[in-house]
Amino acid sequence: MTPVRQRSAPDNTGVRMPDPANRTAVLIESGIAMCDVWLGNHKSLYLSVATVLCLITFTGYSHAKFPWVDEVLQMTIARLGGIRPIWDALMAGIQVDPPVLHVSQHYLIRVFGDSPLIYRLPAVAGFALMCVCMTLLLWRYVAPLYAASAFFIPYATVLRSRAMDARPYGLMFGFAAVTLLCWDSINRSRHRAVWRLAFTVALAATLSTHFYSIYIVLPLAAGEITRWIYRRRIDRWTVLCAAIALVPYAIWLPILAAASKRFMSGYFYRVNFQNLYDFYSFAFATLPFASLLLLLFVAVAALGGTETNKGDRYNSNGDGVRILLVTSAAFTVLPVIGYAAGLVSTGFFVPYYHMLTVFGVILGLPLIIAAVTRRSNVAAACLFLAIAGHGLFVTARGLSGFRRQEKPYPALSELRKVTGDPKADIVVASPAAFLPFHEATRSETDSNLLYLADPDKALQLVGTNTADLVELQLRGRTTARIQPFESYIASHKEFFIAVLGSDGVIEWQYTYLQRKSDARLRWVGQAGTFDIYKVNLGQPL
Repeated sequence: MTPVRQRSAPDNTGVRMPDPANRTAVLIESGIAMCDVWLGNHKSLYLSVATVLCLITFTGYSHAKFPWVDEVLQMTIARLGGIRPIWDALMAGIQVDPPVLHVSQHYLIRVFGDSPLIYRLPAVAGFALMCVCMTLLLWRYVAPLYAASAFFIPYATVLRSRAMDARPYGLMFGFAAVTLLCWDSINRSRHRAVWRLAFTVALAATLSTHFYSIYIVLPLAAGEITRWIYRRRIDRWTVLCAAIALVPYAIWLPILAAASKRFMSGYFYRVNFQNLYDFYSFAFATLPFASLLLLLFVAVAALGGTETNKGDRYNSNGDGVRILLVTSAAFTVLPVIGYAAGLVSTGFFVPYYHMLTVFGVILGLPLIIAAVTRRSNVAAACLFLAIAGHGLFVTARGLSGFRRQEKPYPALSELRKVTGDPKADIVVASPAAFLPFHEATRSETDSNLLYLADPDKALQLVGTNTADLVELQLRGRTTARIQPFESYIASHKEFFIAVLGSDGVIEWQYTYLQRKSDARLRWVGQAGTFDIYKVNLGQPL
């Protein structure tokens, strides 16, 4: 029997009352529409509040987080005597970056004092700048609720982990977002010359942060070529601006060339498909999800689904959405291009060097949801609640960072209690742990921590010698004790070695000593996460 739909009963006036479920739906849609209108009228207020919260949130994360090894290297270089020593350190391969951030940090700590927060301020500011610029860019093409959600999308991605690093990634994200905003504005404003100048400066700044920032050129080229197809003419001025912006990058290239000669044969992260797959899983949830996004970007851009004025040969709004979707698709495939370059040329693939690929999600997700739902306000509200809701959790965690601080390394007194000898040398076997451990105890003048470096043995035992080459170049540039392995063990027959013993941790000295026939290792205790062994040489088993 076919069920009969219940009709709403008339009231005593004879007027038929609406279904309660319909009334609820109308109220919800009306509330969402009011929120959308409010955001449209108060864009500046929304962005101001969100930006202040962002800066406070990631300052809290910075307060809680202890520097990791790449940050300590950055800080070590920034502490050098001036621009020339910084350039020399980069030419030596201690880090392979343009010198702009190191020099900026050098003067920041001279003015405001030496603390991890000061080194991290540029990254925090850059991350917030990215969130603002991406939101402003999307505000041009989708309803305010869709655009407002874009501010918090980076909170849910791998980019968040770099927002409080004393490394160039945060600045790279910020300047890259400014570049996209200026590039899009060139064809939307009467003041094209001003926006071209801003685009040139922003792109030059982006390319002066990190050598892998060059990847932004590929999505820009894809989007610009798409624009030429719609306009049926080439914008030679934009090409010229991009060429001018490449000049600073060319100035920094000697650093990259010197590092290539020094590290290429034994560089870490050898090209491996697992690294590519893991990066997409890390940045996009899974590789299939990334593939789905890519296909949606291309399909909607090619087949339609965006609002366009059919009377115009080139419509800056409708066709602008398609151009941004093509740009998003190009961002999404950057790791694949990097992996292919590793196979053909470089021989390595470092996943986190390709983090700009997440820009494809930040730009493309609101655009694609708006397109496939025909700009539904309900879909916009769902996206905003999901993304901004997660952003509130991230914010709460960041604010709690002002009440806590990581202490991943034991005090020297704890180590000495285990060894029983306050003057005995303690070799830290992990290069990734040695420099942060030294940073944690840098104020103690009588530190007995040291690292033993030997690039040949490292390459033989673990397949990479990058860390040992860097450690040797640090000698004379840091107060950390770094000694050549062979000369040290020739003159020291007894010492202690601190071992983490975790999977994936490089500790080749421990492995070598275990295999050495005249070495005896005896476990004496544990300090923090380190197992401490006493090493006796010249005593065959």
